[in-house]
Amino acid sequence: MIKAVARGLERVVYPLSKSVNNIGVSILMLMMLMMVLDIILRLLFNRPILGTYELVEFMMAVTVFFGFSYTQIEKGHISVEMFIRKAPKRVRAVIEATNYLVGMLLFIMMCWGGIQQVKNVYLKGDVSAALLIPVWPFVIAVVIGSGLMGLVLLKDVISCVGLALSEDKS
Repeated sequence: MIKAVARGLERVVYPLSKSVNNIGVSILMLMMLMMVLDIILRLLFNRPILGTYELVEFMMAVTVFFGFSYTQIEKGHISVEMFIRKAPKRVRAVIEATNYLVGMLLFIMMCWGGIQQVKNVYLKGDVSAALLIPVWPFVIAVVIGSGLMGLVLLKDVISCVGLALSEDKS
């Protein structure tokens, strides 16, 4: 039962995370190209691209938050295993489930706070200083990334609980 729930969640969340990550990677490439072009224009023609700093800030937020969940799926986040490496399988599963649960709660709170922030910046009409770009779409990116990360961590919690409760005593 627990494994079926984890697999069902995985079937929905993993493709979404991969798609969002691909968007983040594309934005990262665009950001790098823009920065290189800005440097070249600045050095050769003394004509930098107006607002590059602002655009990079916005693009960085999207890139980072859109990459969180896929990195978790790939288990690419930093983890210190030296203390639990030799622990029994069930003990490791309980410790990992606890860690994932704490992370999940953090990202759910970030998602909820981000939803509130979207409402606030939209209603206030917040825009960037130089280019007057509305801020709310980028806060939505934070909400999407945090929400997906929370769901991936939920799947990991469920999987670890399933391991801890499994019949296998190893």
